[in-house]
Amino acid sequence: MNLIRHSFCLLLLCCSATMVFSQKARLIDSFSAQLTSSGTPDTVRLAALERLGGLFQDVDNNKAIGFYAEAAELATRLQRPVNEWRAYYNLGYSHLSMGKYEKAIEYYLQAIRIGEAQKFKGRLANSYMSLGNVFFEMGNLQKASQYHEMAAAAHLKNKDSAGLASYYLERGLVFSKKKQLDSAEFYFAKTIQLGEAIGDAQLLANAKANLGLNFKKRKQYPQALALFKEALYLGRQAYDVPDYVGALYNNLAVGYMINNMVDSARAAFHISLQLCKVAGSQSGEMENYRNLAELYKMTSQPDSQLHYTELYYALKDTVLNADIKASIAEKEAEYRIEKKQTEIETQRKTRNWLIGIATLALVAAGSIAYLWRQTQRNNQQLLLLNQRITQQKDQLEKLNGLKDRLMSIISHDLRNPLATIQTFFDISTDSSLPPEQLRPLQQHTSQVVQQTSQMLDNMLLWARLQVRQEQPPLAPVTLQPVVQEVVAQVQPQADKKQVQIATNLPAAPIAVQGHDEMLRIVCRNLLTNAVKFSQPGSRILLSVSDSNGMARIAVQDQGIGMSPEQVNSLMQQTNGTVAGTQQEKGSGLGVFLVHELLRPMQGKLEIESVQGQGSVFSIVLPALQQA
Repeated sequence: MNLIRHSFCLLLLCCSATMVFSQKARLIDSFSAQLTSSGTPDTVRLAALERLGGLFQDVDNNKAIGFYAEAAELATRLQRPVNEWRAYYNLGYSHLSMGKYEKAIEYYLQAIRIGEAQKFKGRLANSYMSLGNVFFEMGNLQKASQYHEMAAAAHLKNKDSAGLASYYLERGLVFSKKKQLDSAEFYFAKTIQLGEAIGDAQLLANAKANLGLNFKKRKQYPQALALFKEALYLGRQAYDVPDYVGALYNNLAVGYMINNMVDSARAAFHISLQLCKVAGSQSGEMENYRNLAELYKMTSQPDSQLHYTELYYALKDTVLNADIKASIAEKEAEYRIEKKQTEIETQRKTRNWLIGIATLALVAAGSIAYLWRQTQRNNQQLLLLNQRITQQKDQLEKLNGLKDRLMSIISHDLRNPLATIQTFFDISTDSSLPPEQLRPLQQHTSQVVQQTSQMLDNMLLWARLQVRQEQPPLAPVTLQPVVQEVVAQVQPQADKKQVQIATNLPAAPIAVQGHDEMLRIVCRNLLTNAVKFSQPGSRILLSVSDSNGMARIAVQDQGIGMSPEQVNSLMQQTNGTVAGTQQEKGSGLGVFLVHELLRPMQGKLEIESVQGQGSVFSIVLPALQQA
């Protein structure tokens, strides 16, 4: 019954969220049209920029920042201090939401300067409070308290009950973080008292949720659960937004869990998870995965515990990799800007130089000829120097890219297996767990260790080739034994997934000038990838053939296939990691390494694929003529 009721609530929430998003889309189109219209007055443009910033805030903070920055510039030009304060205040909030604390402090201080100069009352108090919140997030509780006290003084002077209640809430959070629970409860209680007096449901919801967390820390679990229920009820009335309600459901689920109400906890966690996905809140998703793993650990369900632990770490790595990509994109943008500035500076110097030459021409034509020849020689030397610098820059960028890829692989593909192994050891110490439950986990962990070992082999070989910059020794290699050895290595992985590996090997030996270990690694990568992307019960065919002086090793699967864009991405080596049909993880190193290892053997990789039908990965190498 509880699950049905929760599911119905989730359906209502999702429908509500869909209507909200549809309305937002219409508003965004409307305000964007005002910005693009050439006849729009500046005051209307300013209002449109503020509204667009508000619509994107907490959804896409980067876009919100762009609109608020333009609004701040326009408000300054129009000499509208209220709008200017509001733009800087919102810039501070958006940067705080993204964890960019230094920028948040910079913009909040600018808002404070405007508030003090214009003698704003409530706005100035809000600025003090928000700046204190930044220092709170940074862990600087002394600074946080200093600005919170300034906000409280301003609220008292302004007789602002809502502002004072917000101050009490922030003070409670500070004391809770300090683990001074008595003081935290005192301020949360004052917040609730004042919130009830002014009828602010969202303030009450936040205060009750945090007071509930305080009771949880005291291990007063029934009181905590009661407060979490009240917080959800009030929060949905006041601010029915998916990520906010999702966080409240997560608190409620924790309350059920600590009171051993397992079914209710599971239902609430899944509602929270769905709401966080609707809102795009990855931090909320991660929190739910971690809590679900804890719930299944508590109920001795190791399969589910391991599943949610792996989902937690996979999402954590996705967030990390997104941050890395954003950082790389930012560095590339900086480089392009610097390059453009250099070009402009060069053009300016050239123009000045030409003006100088023209002036000298009026003085002495002979000197110009000499200077021109000298300039030509200097230009030639500069050109050669620039070419050397460009080559060095390209080499450094390549090495830096290799380093970044290596670090990404290490952080992603060693942490996940270690988490799986740690989870297995934690579970295996439970003496009450029957052997039939432990055995599948043991097999899974063994597979993870084997895959990690293969990944390390790949990574070390690739790193050695990159660092030494040396050509491996090549010798005649017969392909059939190499292929048979690789099939034997990958067979346990295929058996576990119920995937059949068939071979088609000619009786006559086919040989190439190559490196046997490198060929084994290349074949193993392609075959394990085929297993990864194959559906259980399907078939993989590995064949060896030669034609027109070229040897071919083909791995054909009946898996999920790829689009032409995905094939092109693989061939250009710009692809990221993709999960397999059973969410198997990868490092993104496999196909990249295939390209790298085939090059010194004068080989190449060919890919044919149809989405939904499967793929054929072929290694093509010059064949040796048999005597």
